[in-house]
Amino acid sequence: MGRSVSYPSGSILKEYIDTSSIEDDFEWAEFKDDLKSTLMSKYKSLSPCESNTWAGNEDLALLENDLVYIGISDYCGLSCVWVIPKNYYEEYEGLALNWCHMIEKSLFKLLNANYSTLFRIGGFSDGTSVYQRREVIN
Repeated sequence: MGRSVSYPSGSILKEYIDTSSIEDDFEWAEFKDDLKSTLMSKYKSLSPCESNTWAGNEDLALLENDLVYIGISDYCGLSCVWVIPKNYYEEYEGLALNWCHMIEKSLFKLLNANYSTLFRIGGFSDGTSVYQRREVIN
């Protein structure tokens, strides 16, 4: 069966980034630090997660606020930036979903302006996904 980049079950937002040019652990660490800085400068309620906060086996949470985790997953040069509500705040689920929907367009624009983003066109029955480069939005 084919394989593609992972994201946590229950992710509200998913944006795909071409990270195939990243060649080593140092560049990967720089990429993650840059991504965190970019997102924290736009969304002031976010703060870095404690080291090694995972949402599943392959999905690393980078940032959080009281309502959501924002993280990244990587597979063979394709990364997925995802947003997932924190499940232990069930009484705030509506607020978390609203926050996700409020940032959806600005998150896409921010990622698209800073990175080479991709759009998932679809997938095959063996699990292989097909992506297309997105146009840069100003």
